[in-house]
Amino acid sequence: MKKFKILSCLIIVLSFVATAWSLSCPSGVYVSKLESKIHFKWGESWGRVDGYRIYYGTNEGGPYPSLLCDVEDTTLEYITNLEIDKNYYFVCRAYNEVGESEDSNEVHLLKQDTINEK
Repeated sequence: MKKFKILSCLIIVLSFVATAWSLSCPSGVYVSKLESKIHFKWGESWGRVDGYRIYYGTNEGGPYPSLLCDVEDTTLEYITNLEIDKNYYFVCRAYNEVGESEDSNEVHLLKQDTINEK
């Protein structure tokens, strides 16, 4: 009986630790362009979040090999040196000391004038 109680307690503790360290991906990522700035906004992730990272690439659907920035909040205004007349695709990931979440929804920006959410 003691072994069963100890095993039950161990399972509960491990379950709590796994939940505390797991992350959900940020939701509802949105991007807009204001003059020379790009404005990002997204919903908070659940789990223990230390910050968020925005990655980008030039192909729809990824990969997203380039890190644009690392922030602690859920909004960002970023002055960018991205090339004009080029398509960029962005995703946001939550992170903590264990690792990163899955990608958020992808957002698309044509550096010049149009913005579309995918």
